[in-house]
Amino acid sequence: MKIAIIDFFEEDFIHQLSNNDFIFDYFPEAKRHDLLKKNDYEILILKSKTVIDEEFLSYWKSLRYIIRAGAGVEHIHQQAIQKRGIQLITTNEGNANAVAEHALGMLLCLLNNIHKANFEVKNFLWLREPNRGHELEGKTVGIIGYGHTGSAFAKKLQGFDCQIIAYDKYKSGFANDYVQEVDLQTLQEQADIISFHVPLTSETHYYFDESFVRKLKKNIWLLNLSRGPVVKTNILPELLSTKKILGCALDVLEYEDFAKLSSEYKATLEQLFRFDNCLFTPHIAGWSFESAKKINDLIVKKLLQISNFIKY
Repeated sequence: MKIAIIDFFEEDFIHQLSNNDFIFDYFPEAKRHDLLKKNDYEILILKSKTVIDEEFLSYWKSLRYIIRAGAGVEHIHQQAIQKRGIQLITTNEGNANAVAEHALGMLLCLLNNIHKANFEVKNFLWLREPNRGHELEGKTVGIIGYGHTGSAFAKKLQGFDCQIIAYDKYKSGFANDYVQEVDLQTLQEQADIISFHVPLTSETHYYFDESFVRKLKKNIWLLNLSRGPVVKTNILPELLSTKKILGCALDVLEYEDFAKLSSEYKATLEQLFRFDNCLFTPHIAGWSFESAKKINDLIVKKLLQISNFIKY
């Protein structure tokens, strides 16, 4: 069972593999052109180093398993791997708690103007009334996508005495004593806060667009900690100006390579940067020290399961 690792991983993970007698090659600095060579690896472990497409797989003919460290598999072409019988294994449960905590932190920051007030005080401005906040208690939080991160976020919200409703097109029967399962229309009508926790697919690309906004019954706070293209960025400045969006928290953007932004998209971001109620972080919601260890441990666990499966 030959393993190739093509992204940077913590030393502890590499030691775990060695201690479990796995045979592996570690290529943390490899570029795509380095990887487009014939090989006989059966297992590929990666984060988001490169796109796994027909071209890539034409060189990796022995591949049987792909293990994605973290969440998001839009760079792995599903049809291409399915055609070859390659099994995709994800570890997105490993960073679900980190994303949930980050979402809660961003939401509380927005509702209470914490980031804005902090900046003002550091500039010797003591403005209380302009920073009067909103309480989470009594509000309705709508979660779209009830997988690992969506359900983890709901769990964090339990103690805030807010109503939690959730919609997931591909999941049902998940309601419990603190989450109500609803359809999308009900969520759009009732939610004060909407948080996206969906993968990026052809269905979720621009999920939050003009059509979605027209169906909202309330002015909302918006959170996106899933993938940037889930939210149509260029509609946000007007929605913030008209207060249809009371505030938004974005951990992800449509285009995250700032060195390659189009002039049009850069102009949109510059507009958003002027809003005190638009909060950004650089795709770090699931990027905690603890989540890295959890993901690494999960990979080792799943490798052991694969090894036992092949053996027996």
